[in-house]
Amino acid sequence: MKISVLIENSLAEGAAGVRPEYGLSLHIEHRGKSILLDTGSSGLFAQNAGAMGIDLKKVDFLVLSHAHFDHGGGLARFLEVNDTAPVVLLSRAREANYLKLLFLKKYIGIDRDLIGTHAGRFRFFDDELPIAPGVTVMANTVRGEHRPSGNRLMFIREGRSLVPDEFGHELILVMDDDGGPVVFTGCSHNGILNMLASVFARFPGTRIKAVIGGLHLMNPLTKKIAERPETIAAIATKLKSLPVGRIYTGHCTGPGAMAILKDGLGDRIAALATGMAVEI
Repeated sequence: MKISVLIENSLAEGAAGVRPEYGLSLHIEHRGKSILLDTGSSGLFAQNAGAMGIDLKKVDFLVLSHAHFDHGGGLARFLEVNDTAPVVLLSRAREANYLKLLFLKKYIGIDRDLIGTHAGRFRFFDDELPIAPGVTVMANTVRGEHRPSGNRLMFIREGRSLVPDEFGHELILVMDDDGGPVVFTGCSHNGILNMLASVFARFPGTRIKAVIGGLHLMNPLTKKIAERPETIAAIATKLKSLPVGRIYTGHCTGPGAMAILKDGLGDRIAALATGMAVEI
């Protein structure tokens, strides 16, 4: 399995011809399938893909991890460059998503007009959907563990009101591989420990080969640590105890939280950056 980082907040050392932006977009090549997970905040992912020798016209599926702009902001560009691949997302991704802090209210969802104008391209699901042999998208089902405190700024519109976002629009991508499944988490708004517990509940007895995605431990406004250091250290301790191999993270994890996780997990955790490629 090869994972190419088309978009991440930072730039990989030595990467040429690509630019970072706030967001996430990963291209996955595995067993003859080409899968795009998220599209970053704009169409920049497509430019970076070209510089990295990745043909987006050959993508078989676009999977949107959740309905925020920094993961689906390039959706219109993808629909322009690829006219066949289904866009896979949870049904609740059609909700209107907002960030709200005191008197500030900002729409942070995807362009919902695209769902109407390209209706035939979207594949919505509610609980679980196999999209290819050994490739499954599923909803989070476990709620007992830590959830990011930054979620308190996130809302959805219900009628004329904004209500707290419970992240029923955030999916988990699970791909079979030699040595165990590889799990992609997007932003982990549901909490990385909950999302991994959901995978273990769905696939009992499994050992996860790798986990890839953001952990949402950074305040999206200040870009600083959003959790108490001891909370992040406890997450690292719990991750270390699980049957999980390597963890690749970035974007909403944040460098401060990454340093604490690194203290607890050592070489089991590594940072993502725009322009890098990982063989798993």
